[in-house]
Amino acid sequence: GCTLTAVGITPDVADFLQVGDSRAYLIRKSKIYHVTKDQSLVQKLIDEGQIKPEEAETHPLKNVILQALGTQNEVYPDALRLIPNRNDILL
Repeated sequence: GCTLTAVGITPDVADFLQVGDSRAYLIRKSKIYHVTKDQSLVQKLIDEGQIKPEEAETHPLKNVILQALGTQNEVYPDALRLIPNRNDILL
């Protein structure tokens, strides 16, 4: 299986789809931001308040992802829309 982060860009919006733990970032005014959120076990544990974000890097299950393309019949991508500003950089 593989993970996927895709973006479709028009002059007005940037639409993101994500499966797994590939990431998209936005650089705006010399600051970098995560655009997407990992579909991983440790991210789920963080979201549920079971571990702290700083524990994620050393968690024994840090490499477990909850979805991947090609490993299951159905996937449920996360989708989000960003309104870009002039001089934004997407990674």
